[in-house]
Amino acid sequence: LPIRYPDAVTRTLRFNDTPLALYEGDARIAASGILGRGPDGPARAVLTLQACSETICLQPEELVFILW
Repeated sequence: LPIRYPDAVTRTLRFNDTPLALYEGDARIAASGILGRGPDGPARAVLTLQACSETICLQPEELVFILW
C-alpha cells in the first residue's frame, strides 16, 4: 500500500556528529488502499521505531498492528 510519512526534522544529537532525520512529538503515518485477507489470516502492518534523546538511542522496537 502507498504510505505517507510526515516530514522529518534533521537534528544532530550530542552522541553522534551525523545529522539524523527524526520525528518529534506526535507523528501520523497514513496508508490507503484495499486489503484482503491473506492465507495466514488478517493483514498485518509492522512499524519499526527507535526512541532517542540528546544522549542515547534505545534499541529499535517493532509494533505489530492487525488490520481486520
